[in-house]
Amino acid sequence: MSSERGMVLLLSLLVVVVLSALAFGAAQQNRLASLRVLSVMDIGMARMAAQRAITSELARLGTLSIASFTAQGHTGLYRADVSTAPPLWTRDSTWQAGRCRLAARTLEHSVAPACTIIELLRYRNAPDYRAFRITARGVGMRPETVIVMQAYSVLESSR
Repeated sequence: MSSERGMVLLLSLLVVVVLSALAFGAAQQNRLASLRVLSVMDIGMARMAAQRAITSELARLGTLSIASFTAQGHTGLYRADVSTAPPLWTRDSTWQAGRCRLAARTLEHSVAPACTIIELLRYRNAPDYRAFRITARGVGMRPETVIVMQAYSVLESSR
């Protein structure tokens, strides 16, 4: 009779250990799923910030004068230099305030406003033709979540 009680005690202990392991595994899965969702939201926020900045700059391209584009950059307006390596947008110093154009509106939970660089790639002597590259850098809820996007645009009047 005493050995039966010992066996019941051992089996109940085994059941408690197995159930505890299952509960711990479920808690870990739930935690990982939450982290995955937060990461996807963070990346989505950075992407949305970059897209909004590009859309805003595309709408304002027609108002920019060629004279405001310089090789050193004037508030985010650069004249592209083919011999420049690496590209402007890969340099960390380019994304500092004053070297890029800060977005007018910042997303609510973003840690930093989106920033854009507009490069004048080519222009003809005709005042109605200009080619641009817009590079936008969006930041998510964490400073290390960064998305860089580019768009190209050619302004040319139809004759």
